[in-house]
Amino acid sequence: MTRLTIPLAPLALARTAFLLLATLLLPALAWAQPLVDAAWLKARAGQPGWVLLDASPLPIHRAGHIPGAVNADLMFGGTALPTQAQLQSRLRAWGIGPDSRIVVYDNQDTMWATRVVFDLHRHGVALERLHVLDGGLKAWQAAGGAVTTDSRPAPEPGTAVATAARPGMTVDLPEVLAATGRAAPRPPGGRGDVVLIEALEPPWYHGQRNFFGRAGHLPYARMWSARELLQADGRFKPLPELRRMAAMLGMDAQTPVISYCGGGVAATLPWFVLQVLMGWPQVGVYVGSQREWVRDERGLPMWTWAEPQRLRTAEWLSVWNHDTLRMTGTARLSVIDVRPAAAYALGHVPHAHHLPAERWTALRGDPQALRAAMAASGLDPAHEIVIVGQGGLDPAAALAWATLEALGHPQVALVLESTDEWALRGFPLAKPAAAAPRPAAAPTRPQPGWLSLTPAADRNPGSRADPSAPRQVLRVDGRANGAPASSTPSSGNSAITLPWTELVKPDRSLKAPHEIHERLMQAGVSRWAHVEVQAADPAEAAAALLLLRLVGWPSVTMAQP
Repeated sequence: MTRLTIPLAPLALARTAFLLLATLLLPALAWAQPLVDAAWLKARAGQPGWVLLDASPLPIHRAGHIPGAVNADLMFGGTALPTQAQLQSRLRAWGIGPDSRIVVYDNQDTMWATRVVFDLHRHGVALERLHVLDGGLKAWQAAGGAVTTDSRPAPEPGTAVATAARPGMTVDLPEVLAATGRAAPRPPGGRGDVVLIEALEPPWYHGQRNFFGRAGHLPYARMWSARELLQADGRFKPLPELRRMAAMLGMDAQTPVISYCGGGVAATLPWFVLQVLMGWPQVGVYVGSQREWVRDERGLPMWTWAEPQRLRTAEWLSVWNHDTLRMTGTARLSVIDVRPAAAYALGHVPHAHHLPAERWTALRGDPQALRAAMAASGLDPAHEIVIVGQGGLDPAAALAWATLEALGHPQVALVLESTDEWALRGFPLAKPAAAAPRPAAAPTRPQPGWLSLTPAADRNPGSRADPSAPRQVLRVDGRANGAPASSTPSSGNSAITLPWTELVKPDRSLKAPHEIHERLMQAGVSRWAHVEVQAADPAEAAAALLLLRLVGWPSVTMAQP
């Protein structure tokens, strides 16, 4: 199996030359018209040298297809990659010669058509000879095109010769496993060295449904589903909009992209958009996809949250906060308790630094004062910070999380369990008056690194996206009579009201990821708008910000104080 090479260093001379070559080839790709419409196809139907392939599964093809179309059903041989010999046999059975021009369509969201294009190009068919009917059979019918159920006689055998597989188009399991680590955001830019794209819909991405007995998606994968790439009529969205969506997901032509799905078909839609329509050179398809990933005997991880690293459990904290790990310098962890002083005095997580909610409210609008306060606290800015609140999604804890992240701290997380739950699980609580002294929670000397910490400008993908893209204002006040927000929606921005409390359970524990995603969509919150979260209480806005980040909203910010 050929491999997508993931660079291990900054751009080298060879890679730069490759990108320049790809840029020079873009005009040829544009001339080739990879997407065609019904009128274009009608003008060429039946002409010598043209072959029309219906990539729909055979039962759908038999129910109705464009006259003259040859069924190119992948499912008769499964969705695994065909060998060179198998692909050559298919090419000839479909009547394809060495100079044939090929138009492919389907009646299933175009993903079968793009998979056929992927397989043909992988074994030597040039892109300028391959075309996809935009919108498939539905677009053909909408333009008045005829449909038949008659079986077409087998075409005259073709003489096409399949070549060995092109390198770089497919990615295997070891590479994808490595890529899940290399896709992790890295400070200070907050982006990984490779981008993983899942082409499945939200119910599968967030774990409501599953194909193979295990729910969720690959770690650090970003959802870009087939239906997000297509318009309501089944045609691809305009290229400028697709470019904007790719930028919002943190993709660019210089960063390798790996696309996957459940079984290696839908994954070719993002490949077609990025490599064929946009001309990006480093796009690979993991054809094994979830089908292979979940069968691996090592029990490879699956996530249901888009950013689960923003949450830590009491069990996790009890291990990494242990005295032994702290004394040996292994922990590299700071704990901040934002509860009121009285609650903190009754008992707190060992080694927790107390910085109550009212301090965060006061310091949020003064980054320099916040840096000074954190420097004086003795907490190491290089350590992960875990915020402890009053249990569930505590807005005060969320505000501390949002404030530290905006300041530029690379890893801040919340513990959703309360200190009562912590104690009920048998973990120790510390008190200021404890008889036996414990090791210090952090060095007592000042930490000047906080003073030089700068916000990560690239953390919010919206800052790199088209400034003309749609904007939405999301009001999330938990009380019906919430006071007006501190900022007013600008002209052209749509405003939506959705209390953040509708996204959590009555006890403030989190609803399932798919429930949160579904409720946001029902309210009209677009994944492809730049969403500004507003509330009279900035802590409530921070709670909603965290929820949207957890379910994978690409561009979401809080209103400025």
